Amino acid sequence: MVKNDKWHIQEVCPSKNLIDFTGDELLAKLLTSRGISTAEQAKVFLNPLEGKISEANVFTDIDKAVERIKKAVKGSEHILIWGDFDADGVTSTALLFKTFTAIGANFSHFIPEREAHGHGLNSKVLMNLVSKQKVKVVITVDCGVSNTKEVSLLKGLGVDTIITDHHKAPEDLPEAYAILNPRAENSLKQDLSVAEIKSLSDLAGAGVAHKFATSLLKEFKIKNNELKNELLALATIGTISDVVPLLGENRTIVTKGLKCINDGALKGVSELFKSCSRGENISSTDIAFVLSPRINAVGRLSKADEAFNLLTSDNTGKISISIEHLNNNNKIRQSLCDEIFNSALLMTTKEITKEKAIVLFNPDWHIGIIGIVASRLVETYNKPVFLGTTDAEGTGRVSVRGVNGYNIYEILKENETLFAGYGGHTLAGGFSFDIKAHPFDEVKSAILSTFNELPESKTGNLLEIDAEINANDLNKGLLETLAKLEPFGQMNSSPIFCIRDAVLASYNFIGKENSHLKYICQKDGRELTCVWWGKSSFDIPKGTMLDIAFSPRLNAFNGMETIQLVTCDIASEHLANETVNKTESSRIKFYDHRHKTDILPQINGYLSDPKINLRVIALKSVTIEALKPFPSIFERIGLEEKCDALMFFDYPPTKEELDYILIKSDANKVHLMPEAFNDDFEYYIKKLSGMLKFVANKKEGVLDLPKAVQELSLSENFVAMAIDLFEKTGCIRLIEKNRIAYLKPVAFEELIQSAECEKLTDEFEKIMNLKGQILLSNDFESLFNPVSAVSC
Repeated sequence: MVKNDKWHIQEVCPSKNLIDFTGDELLAKLLTSRGISTAEQAKVFLNPLEGKISEANVFTDIDKAVERIKKAVKGSEHILIWGDFDADGVTSTALLFKTFTAIGANFSHFIPEREAHGHGLNSKVLMNLVSKQKVKVVITVDCGVSNTKEVSLLKGLGVDTIITDHHKAPEDLPEAYAILNPRAENSLKQDLSVAEIKSLSDLAGAGVAHKFATSLLKEFKIKNNELKNELLALATIGTISDVVPLLGENRTIVTKGLKCINDGALKGVSELFKSCSRGENISSTDIAFVLSPRINAVGRLSKADEAFNLLTSDNTGKISISIEHLNNNNKIRQSLCDEIFNSALLMTTKEITKEKAIVLFNPDWHIGIIGIVASRLVETYNKPVFLGTTDAEGTGRVSVRGVNGYNIYEILKENETLFAGYGGHTLAGGFSFDIKAHPFDEVKSAILSTFNELPESKTGNLLEIDAEINANDLNKGLLETLAKLEPFGQMNSSPIFCIRDAVLASYNFIGKENSHLKYICQKDGRELTCVWWGKSSFDIPKGTMLDIAFSPRLNAFNGMETIQLVTCDIASEHLANETVNKTESSRIKFYDHRHKTDILPQINGYLSDPKINLRVIALKSVTIEALKPFPSIFERIGLEEKCDALMFFDYPPTKEELDYILIKSDANKVHLMPEAFNDDFEYYIKKLSGMLKFVANKKEGVLDLPKAVQELSLSENFVAMAIDLFEKTGCIRLIEKNRIAYLKPVAFEELIQSAECEKLTDEFEKIMNLKGQILLSNDFESLFNPVSAVSC
């Protein structure tokens, strides 16, 4: 058993009452760890389909809001639905779009663009729309509660604003006609219980919009069950996407809404999942990891219109176009995430990683992506990350992601005088700032100073593990128990278990770019099939004993069902010993790009920042020529002095030369790029023969041996042995030490039959074995760990 201070195995003691009610001690433990301690609470939690979704009359202003819409519909007044560009905002907009269509309203909708308009109401756009469309009522969804100035502007124009929102409200609320926001003061009726208020306060924007919509349908006497199912399905997507707690009323909304989705309530959603080969039994996890990222991707990168069309259209042709658009944007989003992530990694020097937080800025980063990348960097470094860029107007914008031990909101509050605006909570936040008034270096210095003033404490995110189990516990019965806890989401995540001392039997990489790890372990006579998504490197020897933290899943493939352990983390003595035996300064961090194509434009973009201290290893002329169109890469070729990072486009032919480069550079990061190399012995013999013919005819026979070695990317020993063999077989004649006469082409068949050729082929195989290991193996530590202090 490995001591692991990054895992916390929960120790819960369920009551006898709860164990008796469930008839399953493990289920009782899992319920207890989720704050459920009584049989009555368990009954409600385990039967979400029987739960009730509260009426909209929980809101103080609901009658007022409904009456205003009735007046508008009756008088054909133009109503504007103002949405938001994330998945919660888009589903909320779609939800009211369907509702207002059903009640026969004169209306339009507007979803702002992230970069052009920002979050919430935008005065310039509002003025234009109100003027052109003669708008009399504006309804906000998933925004508006902080837009005091904009609502006042609308009021001055004779426009009534109905706010539907769920975000934390300011003390001074906007002068809206009606506010439906469970987190705004006096928005909920006074006779509600504490539990009801808590449950309503957890609603997503789509959950609030759903209450308004159902209240309108009731008032207008619309009895359309198909429409009601569609609205519930939209509320479900918004609720899951916005990562609000899936407890209380949200749990009921999502459970009932998932049933509607699986019954085909939203045609576009059904078609999208079919296109992803996930057309059946769509779960909350599928919504969170397949649908939500696609909706958010278009909102982050362009306009959310195609996501809106997917959710509202019944036209097969339009749906197909929307799906293609969403999938393409999602691929671009993934590519941008990788690009910015790698760019940020290149910027994290030794000095930066020594700080309590990582604070980075690049004006070229995409504003819609930096939050996602900040989360990835938190996983990498287990410390708070601040990533900054500029928006379309040149304002500095920063996304923040934190770890346990620091309160991000309080840290931002401490520096609020530097910000144009800010917000957040304990583990995440964001702010904007005027770059001219407060340059980024000033902002960065202030943030790091705040961290340094905080008392030393143990920080970092712990992996919460529900229970330690045995290999024999992995059966369908366990999966059936876990299914009772669904739907999974925030505050009710899929349970994580651990198994101790499993023996690693084999592993390989899967996926289009070998970006996922699949490995097999043996434990108590059972074979455990494990997968680790996004794990593209692994250097643990077979036979090593592992502790595995995982969530079990049923995997169906080729008609066979197996239980797959979806890995969250592993621990082993091998890793623990590595940590003890290596100092921080001697550790090299590896970035594997060996299987990536068309990556040079991205790399060129990363290296445009002169602060990045990286050198490029490119040896062959063909490689150097290929890098010429990329000036930021090309100008870094060569190793003149020490640097933070190395990027290998060609790999040295010997371990000694590799060690020399690593020691001379003192780099703590190594980027592994693909190298096009030929392992055909005859190819190199003929190429060297051609080089000798060229120098004999064009260079007066003078051979530049180091240049020939570099061009072939072979060892000096190999080239010298080959030249010696060429002379013995009468192909060349040595006139002087580095001057030759070319006599005849190499007869390859004759050459390989000579006794001396065996030593040459041995040397060649040694070189190719090293190159093959570098390009195919994932044991980077042993390959790139200098074995001795080579003289520089």
